[in-house]
Amino acid sequence: MVRKQGELRQLLRESYGNGTDVRLLIPPSHAWHWQTLWLSGLWPRFEEMKRQLVKIDESEALRAGRGAYPIWDFSGAYGPALEQSPTTQTKTMRWFWEPVHYKRTLGDFLLSRVMGTAGHDAPEIAVFGALLNGPGLERHLAKLRALQQAYAENHPDDMARIRASINRGGIHVDQ
Repeated sequence: MVRKQGELRQLLRESYGNGTDVRLLIPPSHAWHWQTLWLSGLWPRFEEMKRQLVKIDESEALRAGRGAYPIWDFSGAYGPALEQSPTTQTKTMRWFWEPVHYKRTLGDFLLSRVMGTAGHDAPEIAVFGALLNGPGLERHLAKLRALQQAYAENHPDDMARIRASINRGGIHVDQ
């Protein structure tokens, strides 16, 4: 991970030095994907990755004497990530092809959100995405943890299927 941090730091250092306009984002996935991270015990590492991203961005911005690049977080069990998963092979989702690949309609929204252009009329994405920065980061991470827990409590059938899938992959998750 240290090597990757060094590569990120170098990329940001060069971008700040060249005056490049950069917008960083953590992409969305379906709630099933986030619950898989949660149940597999990887959620704390995911949070730490966000902390490191913000820290590196802010330190490189300070070094360059500029404001930090915006970092948008579209992860977590809310908004379009809560879309009902298809129950048959003939049904499709509006926002996702499958849990980790979103459709163009959601991609267009992400672009408009990070670029600060026109919004979107779908109510489930009106408040989707959060701008990460040092002062609000821990509050945002706590909100996402609460959303993960709420999803688990409100979707017991999904949680049973996710647990079974993880267990089939060789990682034991308590029922």
